[in-house]
Amino acid sequence: RQMTRERMKDWAKTALNRSYWKSVLVAFILSFTVGSATSSGGSGGDFSDLNFNNMTDEEIAIFIGVILVVLLVVFVMWIVAALVKAFLLNPLHVGCQAYFCDGLENTDPNLGLMGRGFKSNYKNVTKTMFLRDLYLSLWSLLTWIPIAVFVGGIVALTVYEEAFGLYESSVFSTTMMIFLFIVLFVGLIAAMIPYMMKVYEYWLIPYILVDNPDMESKEVFALTKKMMTGHKWEAFVLQLSFFGWYMLSLLTCGILSIFYVEPYRAYTMAAFYKIRWQQEQRLNMPNYDYSEVWNG
Repeated sequence: RQMTRERMKDWAKTALNRSYWKSVLVAFILSFTVGSATSSGGSGGDFSDLNFNNMTDEEIAIFIGVILVVLLVVFVMWIVAALVKAFLLNPLHVGCQAYFCDGLENTDPNLGLMGRGFKSNYKNVTKTMFLRDLYLSLWSLLTWIPIAVFVGGIVALTVYEEAFGLYESSVFSTTMMIFLFIVLFVGLIAAMIPYMMKVYEYWLIPYILVDNPDMESKEVFALTKKMMTGHKWEAFVLQLSFFGWYMLSLLTCGILSIFYVEPYRAYTMAAFYKIRWQQEQRLNMPNYDYSEVWNG
């Protein structure tokens, strides 16, 4: 029988009920291992009132020095965060997924599986996960293209207004601002599409490393691409099916997410991997015993 979304979730619920508290703990730890080491933020203050004409050379030098120190601190913090993610959080992420994969098939999964990423070819696991994060970071740079176009358009519009004595409230200026915002919005959506395609193409990398910690990085990327071809939308819809649960979690200030939604989702995505892996084995090995897939 076909493993539908409903059956995967039933499998996940069964596994969660068997080892509830341990699964809650692992899911809570897993939540700290996802995401990127990079972050962005807004301006730390309003410098619109600064007037360098009234500042002495010494004051300007001090101001520039403070800005450079702040940028240096931010850069060092970013490097530290990236290193922590690469050498600690990523292997821990693989270990957490090892626990959930094991919990689908065993009644009492071992918490020691969380150390799988550190014990089984740590160097290769770290390298492969680092490459995944690096590639995704590079793909995310596409979002800067519409932002650069938007900022460039604003600058060009400002120069044009100054040159021809136009006011910001003029029909032309208003129309151009609306146009630039539309370009920004459409551009960001267009840039996110290839990025999200890559997110789901690389989706199975941690799970593949659970079962194949010695597999070369290029082989892992080739395998996850093969396994996710034609199944990216399926994975997206499976993720989207938890939207209602997350809305309910907001009403409980995240408590429901910690004690139910996250472990439930983690088991469900592990079930998705298990089924894709079994299907892949069946395609490559005609004599493979497909009956080992959970049959309800």
